[in-house]
Amino acid sequence: MSLSRCLCNVLAYQMKRRREEAVQEVEDEVPPWEISDKASERLKVAKRAIRPSAVKAKEWSEQNYAQRLAKHTVESSRKRDSMERVAYEGTSNKRFESRFLKPSIPTVITGVTADWDVPYGEGWSEASLLERYGEDRMEVYDSTASNALDMQLKDYLWYATEGSSKDDNPFYLFEKLTGEAGWHDQLRGEYKVPSYFGLDRDLFSATQPELVIARWLLIGPPRSGSGIHFDPNASSAWNTLLRGHKKWVLFPPGTPDDILKQPVLELGAAGWFAEVYPECRKKSWPKECAPIEILQEPGETIFVPAGWWHVVLNLDLTVCVTQNFADPINFFDVAEHVRGGFPREEVTPWLLGVSKAWPGLKDAVSDVVADILNESEEEEEEEEEDMEEGESEEEEEMEEGEEEEEEEEEQEDEEEQEEEQEEEEEEEEEEDEDDEEEENGEEALLEAKFQAWQAGADWNGILQEHILGLDNVGDTTLGGE
Repeated sequence: MSLSRCLCNVLAYQMKRRREEAVQEVEDEVPPWEISDKASERLKVAKRAIRPSAVKAKEWSEQNYAQRLAKHTVESSRKRDSMERVAYEGTSNKRFESRFLKPSIPTVITGVTADWDVPYGEGWSEASLLERYGEDRMEVYDSTASNALDMQLKDYLWYATEGSSKDDNPFYLFEKLTGEAGWHDQLRGEYKVPSYFGLDRDLFSATQPELVIARWLLIGPPRSGSGIHFDPNASSAWNTLLRGHKKWVLFPPGTPDDILKQPVLELGAAGWFAEVYPECRKKSWPKECAPIEILQEPGETIFVPAGWWHVVLNLDLTVCVTQNFADPINFFDVAEHVRGGFPREEVTPWLLGVSKAWPGLKDAVSDVVADILNESEEEEEEEEEDMEEGESEEEEEMEEGEEEEEEEEEQEDEEEQEEEQEEEEEEEEEEDEDDEEEENGEEALLEAKFQAWQAGADWNGILQEHILGLDNVGDTTLGGE
């Protein structure tokens, strides 16, 4: 081998090594969820589990929402946003209450995360979340089927960034921070509830544990989000966006649900924006139900009062924390929902807790308690009436049963009498037949006697044959012709 050839081989080997090292450096910089084949396989299993009806992959993108919703960009949504912004630092609790809480007006608050342990931005990036919570399992929802399953965050981040680009309604991570999982407390320590919505404004916190635990971590890719709804239990909500952009559309309380939901409620946020949103932009849309559009940007907090319809579409990968709270201003509405949705053994301690924590609501609590007592009395009266009705029904049933028994006995007696009568008639018929046979026999005997007398036959022999039952009287004696 020549020297030049050896040098070429050495150079080629060195170049190969450098390429391999360069590739390795790039791979080391890429988070594991971006190159995880196992994550891809687990995602396929998850899709089959969460939406069994979608057997083929193309069924996840058959509505082509990725293309149809492409016009909903950050820039276009920003142009439609006319919502006032309120600075958190310069707005006191009292002023916020008088301007927004009491009149039930939605708004956007800026600067809420300034004193958080993990402010919005890099602390909530994919890499940062992966480092802190990548191995933890979180609940993921399918907005079209209302199904849920648990996924490790590292798998979901892979899906949200790499595996959902064509899905019409991508999975939405919607983890309730109940404190049951160990990492819940860690995450709750990384943010703070805005002072406008603290425990002193949350009726749900009147008991421990809380009557309703309604705080979540939400992560979602483009086209994921929340379909049209208003929050349950007459509660209000705040939502702080830590990464990405959300497009909100709000409608005032009293807006008819039939014009908001239409036939696409099950299609989630993407379906609503594809089908219903164009309708609400038309001039024919009722003016009293005019929509309010908001582009929520990183670091902003939206306040949604109780009863306001809203739908939310994620325009890019978003991360947010949100919480519902029951404002004392809405006590009677909240109490009505609590009474209708919770067992009485939970309602009573909650009411006692409210009267202690909010002395100004004691009279209101007394009114609710009085209503509950009245309901109890009415229920007892209804139970007594039901018992009396039940007893009277039992008596009627017993009487009817006795009447039926008597009728059955009478019917049986009649049937027995009929059978006896039939038997008697049959016996009489048999006797008549016997008599008729005797008469016929006597007539035959007389006839035979008369014939024998005419022929001069032996009458005694003929009589003997007749007694012995011979069929043809006088066959042998009279002879044949």
